[in-house]
Amino acid sequence: MITGWITNKGKFLECGSYDHFSVDDPIIKSVWEKYEEELQEVHRMCQNLEDKEGFGEWHAYEMTHDDSTHEAMEELFNKGYLRILNYGNNRIGVEGYGQWIEAHKFALKNLADKYECRLKLFKK
Repeated sequence: MITGWITNKGKFLECGSYDHFSVDDPIIKSVWEKYEEELQEVHRMCQNLEDKEGFGEWHAYEMTHDDSTHEAMEELFNKGYLRILNYGNNRIGVEGYGQWIEAHKFALKNLADKYECRLKLFKK
């Protein structure tokens, strides 16, 4: 099954299951860059602590990563992007705001037809 984004212009960008921010799109990259710097700093802090003390407080990195991911996705949803995810049982999950799901309904239908699957909508 597939994962990726429908851009604010209705284009599908495919990515790996846990790589939603690795796609080649200038808006996605600019949104994620803001969070990536903070993540790198927290990672360095955890690594330094592990090197000195033998434990790295890695939960701080995990929490920062989760928060950053959530905030970046919200920013993209506000810009008209839809997150596409594998929902199992021959279904594609679509996450985003209802107005953008409606605006991109033809792109979503084409995606469902191409992959011969049903859509599961998660409206925000």
